[in-house]
Formats: sequence, C-alpha cells, structure tokens
Amino acid sequence: MNRLDRTHGQMDGTLSAVVLAHDHRSRTISNTQVVISIRRFAIDVAEVRRPNIDHTANHAPTDA
Repeated sequence: MNRLDRTHGQMDGTLSAVVLAHDHRSRTISNTQVVISIRRFAIDVAEVRRPNIDHTANHAPTDA
C-alpha cells in the first residue's frame, strides 16, 4: 500500500463520520460528491508533497 492509498484510507474513515453527522441534519450533499472532493484534495496534496520536485527551480539566485 503506497502513501496515497494510506491517505485515502485515513481520510475515508474521517469522512464517514463527517458524512454521517451531516446526514443526520440534512441530505443536501450526497456522500459520493463529498468522497470525490476529498479524494481529489488528497491527490493534490500528495502531488505537492512529492520529494523529487525541485521547488527552487523557478527562483532566481539570491546572490545575483
């Protein structure tokens, strides 16, 4: 299981509690819509956290 799968598993567990609490009050948001939104966010976060991305590549040298 890679890190992204673990993130999805953890977020799905948290999400279940949030959706259950929300469903008690109103059913305006479908469970599927919420799951898709959270998973897209998790994928975006995983992309940003990749260690092989050089975040300094677009910056000018400081001693120029």
